[in-house]
Amino acid sequence: MSTLYIMKVKLDVNTVKYIFFSQTNLCRRPNLQVLAAWRISTDVLRKEELYTIDDIYALPDGKRAELIDGKIYYMAPPSKTHQKISGKLYQTIANYIDSKDGKCEIYSVPFAVFLNKDDINYIEPDISVICDPTKLDEKGCHGAPDWIIEVVSPGNKPMDYFTKLFKYRTAEVREYWIVDPLCAKMPIQGIIPIKSRILEN
Repeated sequence: MSTLYIMKVKLDVNTVKYIFFSQTNLCRRPNLQVLAAWRISTDVLRKEELYTIDDIYALPDGKRAELIDGKIYYMAPPSKTHQKISGKLYQTIANYIDSKDGKCEIYSVPFAVFLNKDDINYIEPDISVICDPTKLDEKGCHGAPDWIIEVVSPGNKPMDYFTKLFKYRTAEVREYWIVDPLCAKMPIQGIIPIKSRILEN
């Protein structure tokens, strides 16, 4: 049976405590590795030149990347498992919004989020839920989505658990879910029906 771990992230100090001191043995070692990798990446960032959204748009066709505080993070093609989980989450949330005649809109990657309304931040979350239509235009979302979900791949743990977590916190994303297929906590069908305080407001 496919399993995955969904971490509903409160963007506060308790989140960091959870990541560092998780009681799940399966996740303990990767968490420590993530911390080390994140520290290295932040040190490197201080020494590198800043890139802008123009550099993202200038990438060759088929090359995808995100931009956080002027640093480019190249994106590898997602795996089959990643796509399966992301697709199921999207389907479930979209169906729930439709069933409630909700005002929120859901988008899956690739979908541009201009997180800070500047030219040095550009992200493509796996799933974005936006409840304020004034933030949306044909280019994407300008400002913080209400709810972001990232499906973790083995090579992007530092990005999802740390770099994006703290970036989303400062941008005032209301809710951030990290879905980690490698940390077996619940059956995949356990995401149905899905619960989020964003959709209940």
